[in-house]
Parts: sequence; structure tokens; C-alpha cells
Amino acid sequence: MDFDTLYCRAEKFADTLGIEDEKTVLLGLSGGADSVFLLNFFMRYKEAKKLNLICVHVNHHIRQSEAQRDADFCRSLCEKLGVRFILKDCDVPAMCRKKVSEDAARAARYDAFLQAADECFADYIATAHNSDDVVETVLFKLLRGASLRSLGGIPKKRLQKTKTGREIYFIRPILELHKEDIRRCLDSMKCEYVFDSTNNDNDYSRNYLRNTVLPSLKKINSSFGEHITDAARTFEIDEEYIDSDAKKVFGEHYDGSRFPKDVLNACNEAISSRILMKMCAEISDITPSRKNICDALLLAKTSNKAELCFAENIKFVVTSENVSFCRRGENDRGTAKLDKTVFCGDFLPLDDHGAAFYLSKDGGGFEKYKNVYKKYAKAVIDFDKINGELYIKTPRGNEKYRYGNMTHTVKKTMSDKKIDTAKRTYLPALYDDEGIVWLPFCSMRDDVKVTEKTDSQNICNIYYFEK
Repeated sequence: MDFDTLYCRAEKFADTLGIEDEKTVLLGLSGGADSVFLLNFFMRYKEAKKLNLICVHVNHHIRQSEAQRDADFCRSLCEKLGVRFILKDCDVPAMCRKKVSEDAARAARYDAFLQAADECFADYIATAHNSDDVVETVLFKLLRGASLRSLGGIPKKRLQKTKTGREIYFIRPILELHKEDIRRCLDSMKCEYVFDSTNNDNDYSRNYLRNTVLPSLKKINSSFGEHITDAARTFEIDEEYIDSDAKKVFGEHYDGSRFPKDVLNACNEAISSRILMKMCAEISDITPSRKNICDALLLAKTSNKAELCFAENIKFVVTSENVSFCRRGENDRGTAKLDKTVFCGDFLPLDDHGAAFYLSKDGGGFEKYKNVYKKYAKAVIDFDKINGELYIKTPRGNEKYRYGNMTHTVKKTMSDKKIDTAKRTYLPALYDDEGIVWLPFCSMRDDVKVTEKTDSQNICNIYYFEK
């Protein structure tokens, strides 16, 4: 497959992404075949669109000498082509502490992309996903359990906000090209690229799917990849149509907390189930199961007064006229306040889950509470760095705070720390006026940590106990 043929195919698809002339594109360059081809594509495409092209490479520090080799290769390639190069270092093994996960590496990479995009004021971030990635993603999500939206594969364009609040688009111009065609094209051009040795490590789930499962499926039907990508596109189109109808009905009738029961019951289940999903998303990051939704819809049709627990502190409530969701833990506990000025021996029980916070300057009194509660977590903070008052409340999953020199969402943090799914809906966090200070069993905010410059009088031990 020659470059001109592949370029024309990619150009036709890229033109559907709405890339505006004279804008800045930040290209994620790993050094692998796909990203090297994408760079070659943009070297021609940018001339027609008058684009400012910049490349960013993320060194994850996972493969030691190989990682440095990749960074050097990408820098050299950009220098050769006259393209500005940005290098971002993300020590993923240090962040994970234990075994490096695919999700952690991806989160670090995308966080670095967004940071670089702010630095160079990029309008688009281009990644080198191809049709083989779509097949892997669809099958991977199907194995994990997926909705119609998830089965749509990888979106060709996605809007996201950077850390500074700027809106930026992720774009995938070569999403319709096959990996094998890309490699053959580069080889025919005698164009160098690097190979990531971890792609052969089948301990990673996606690698096992790619290296073992997909070749077996090809033996059954050699064209199954094309069938999967066609199906994914069909799913995407159907989802867009159904969800647009659901959004319209939701916007017309949802008052911010309640939805009319008669309107819900009159809807087709494809619409009514999405309405309940949207209502739940308003108060929680927990995604209800298919069984949860079916049970709720049945309850709405058969009862005038009932409650259904979706998770430990999320209730679906049915009345004679409306349906609604509420968070029991948040309503019962409200926002608890700690005295910042008198923190020695300050003990605050949280009645709803048999939990408590205990603050102590020297850890005194810890033993008597340890004997009462089954589990505990501890944080040591510099109280002088607390901004304003201290509070305790249940965080939302999309809330963010900074630790390990990176910004993380509560949802991702709890997932990485393997916090029990039910506990994620009620686990309280310690806040100050700036935001989350400490999430028990997870991490504390970077700027409140004790350092060698911390006055010993400002050191405070904070314990979280639960039964």
C-alpha cells in the first residue's frame, strides 16, 4: 500500500472532522508505526490547511532504556522534519507503586497531552488510533459489559476541557486505516519507527486480546474486523439518534430533581432507560446496572410510593406523580465541620456509616479508637497549609484534586486504589476552602504534605475510622 493511496483515504476522513484552517494541532507521537504515519500525514495535510503542527511525546518510564530510546527517536524525527517537539515525563511506575496498569498509563498520557496543549495553545490533539484499535475497544468493552454507546467504539472527535478551562478537540484522522496497511506503507517508504516491547506482554488484558483472541477469531472469519467496525459505526449512529430523543424529553420535563412519572411510563423503554441514567448521573458517578434500570422502570409502572436502592446511599424514589434519585449519605450527614484551631484530640463521628474522623497532634488517643473500629486510614498534614476551614463531605466522582504532581478525578483515584464499588458512593473526604485535602485509603493533596520546612507545631495526624 503506497503512501499516496493511504493519504487520500485519511484526508477524506480528516475532512469530516471539521478541522479549521490556521489552527494549532498537537500530535501525540509515541514513535510507533501509527503515530509516525500520522506525523507524515500531517506534514502534507497541514500545508493545505495552513496548520501549525507540534508533536508531544510522553515518557512513561515503564520500559527504562527503551523509553529513553523512544524519546530520543521522536525528538530526532521532529528535528529532521522541522516540527516543534515537546517532551513530557510521567513516572507511571512511581504513581502506581505496585504493578503498572494500562489505565494508569493512559490517564497519565492524556493528562500530559492536555497540559502540553495548554502550554502551546493547541486547538486540536491528534492521536493515531486506527480501525484495529476500534475492533479491540469494542470487544474489550463487550467483555466487560457495555451499553449501545460504549459499543460505538472510539469517537472520531471528542470535545474536552483543559486544566485552564479551554475547550479542545481530540481528533483521530486515521481511524479508518488498518494497522497492517500503515506498517506496509512505512516499510515501503523505508520510514523508521520503534516497537514497544510491552505490546508482547500478555499480562496486560488488551495485549492478550490483541495477540491471542483476535488471531483466533480471524481463523473463524478473516473479515471479522471489518464486520466489527461496521457494526460499531451502526451502533454509534443508532445511539446518537436515540439519545437525542432522550435528551429532548429529559430537557422538557426534568426540573432538576424530579421527573413526571406519567411521562416516563409513556416513553419507549429505550428512551425511559436513558432518562433514568441521566437522572442518576446528576447526583452520582455510579453507573446503574441494566437490572437496576429495569427494576426501577417496573417500580414506576406498578407503585405510587416506593424506594429502590441502587447503591449503598443512592435511592430511586417513586411517588404518585414523580420519580427521583437522592443520595442518602449526603442527605443524612450533610457537611460536617472541624475546628482548625483546636485540632488536638478532635473526634468527629459520622453516624450514617459508623465512621469517624480523629485529629491529633501527636497521635495520642489513637489506640482507644483503633480497638473500637475495624479499619482505619491515616494522613499526616501540615495544618499551616490548610486554606480556610476544614470540612467533611462525600465527594462527587468528577471532582478533581492534585497529588503525585498530577490532577486526578475522585472516580479514577478510587478505581486505581481498588476501593469497593459500594463504598465509593459514600466514602467521605476532608476538604478545605480550596477543595479536597485527603481522600481516606487514597491520597492527600500535594500542597498540604509535611516537608522538611514544616514547623513541628503544625504537624497533625488525621485518622479515618470505619466499622
